[in-house]
Amino acid sequence: MHGYKEPPQTASSRRLAWAGALLLILLVLGAVTSLGRYYTDPTYSKTRGWRELARVMQVAAAGALPEKTRLIQNYPDPVLWYYTVRQRICVAARRNG
Repeated sequence: MHGYKEPPQTASSRRLAWAGALLLILLVLGAVTSLGRYYTDPTYSKTRGWRELARVMQVAAAGALPEKTRLIQNYPDPVLWYYTVRQRICVAARRNG
């Protein structure tokens, strides 16, 4: 029975391993930086302004019935539906042709 013997590492295989490790470190640092900005910097937020808009809409429609209030937007974004519970949201679709 013969035991497994690892092939000797050459200088090029060590360089390749270091390059792979460096690439992985850069990728992790980029992901951590991106997530940090996503969670802390409002400039990177997709929902910037939606909470304020929902608050203004709720104040403006405070005395009206929920079925009497509308918001028309030109693209479907479920984020606004999350923040506006009472209002109905209509999506204005553009027809091609």
